[in-house]
Amino acid sequence: MKKSALIIVIMFSFCSCKSLIKTYKQEVDNEIKLNSIENAEIITESDIAHLPEPVQKYFRFTGIVGKPMPYNCTIDWEDVQFKMSPEKEWIPIKCLQFNSVKEPARFAYLYAPKMGINIFVGRDKYQQGKGNMHIKLLGLFTIQDAWGKAMDESSLVTILSETLFVPGYALQQYVSWEEIDSLSAKATITHNGISVSGIFYFNEKGEMTHFTSYDRNYVDTDGNEQKVEWVANVEYYTQRDGLILPGYVSATWKRQEGDYQYFKGKIKALKFNS
Repeated sequence: MKKSALIIVIMFSFCSCKSLIKTYKQEVDNEIKLNSIENAEIITESDIAHLPEPVQKYFRFTGIVGKPMPYNCTIDWEDVQFKMSPEKEWIPIKCLQFNSVKEPARFAYLYAPKMGINIFVGRDKYQQGKGNMHIKLLGLFTIQDAWGKAMDESSLVTILSETLFVPGYALQQYVSWEEIDSLSAKATITHNGISVSGIFYFNEKGEMTHFTSYDRNYVDTDGNEQKVEWVANVEYYTQRDGLILPGYVSATWKRQEGDYQYFKGKIKALKFNS
């Protein structure tokens, strides 16, 4: 590629990425305004009494009992890697994320910078009952702009998997719980006429180790959709601001052809009630 052409691509890529990040920030700002927080109530033992025993134990383990209810959360990621398909190599990406609790909502902005060009940029969201994944190659060419019921379901599963990252979710009426045994519990989230479920697994310490669901839609390289077991793993926990919270997370599709781990990254910071 000639130098002048490369400069033009970089300029257009930069402007397009600025547009998508602007959209992300506007959506987050609007969500905060719609669900303003004045005085978050303190989480008490009576608030968690209805939860399955392993979930109660997790609340106590994290130290969130006695702290303000998390109604939203800004997640700052670092050392994130993403794999576009099972055959592709890992690529380092940057990721911003915001979750809201009063009505389930989630926003994520991802981009993959390399030599001054973003290989791709993406905005993943669930808001007002609708999910959407918008990905642009080089920040210029839309390669995915997915809407519809399957996207709504998948986005809700993602929120459900993060229910214990942002513990305010676990105490909302739209999430119901069922105890399985001393180390696992089933959760179901229902919103805008759609219900999806998954199982949280815990260890003896009280840590949530992983979450599994069959309600998320896997899309193969030919564009075919199918329900495949999806697993979110918490590799370790870190202590910050008096709380013990997830520190490293990965996501994997358990395909019949073999596992496809496509996301892994470190949570640098979790900031509640922005």
